[in-house]
Amino acid sequence: MAITFTNVFKDKILDTIRSFLNTEFAGALSVYTGDFKDMGNQSIKLTPVGNDLTGTRSSGEIRDYIVEVGYYFKEKT
Repeated sequence: MAITFTNVFKDKILDTIRSFLNTEFAGALSVYTGDFKDMGNQSIKLTPVGNDLTGTRSSGEIRDYIVEVGYYFKEKT
C-alpha cells in the first residue's frame, strides 16, 4: 500500500467549506482563499490558521483544523 501526500488543509478543509458556502449563498457572494481580492460588494475570505493534533489511531491522526472566516462588505461613503 502506497502512502501519498495530500494537501489536507486545501483539498479536504478549505475546498469543502468553500463548496458548502457557494451552495448556501447560491452565488450571491464570492468565497476565496489567499490574498485579498476585490470580489464586488461582499465576499467571504477563508484563511487557514492552524491545526492541532488531538489524537492518534493505528490508521492515522485526529486533528482539529482552525479556519478564519472573514466577511467583507463594501459600503458607499
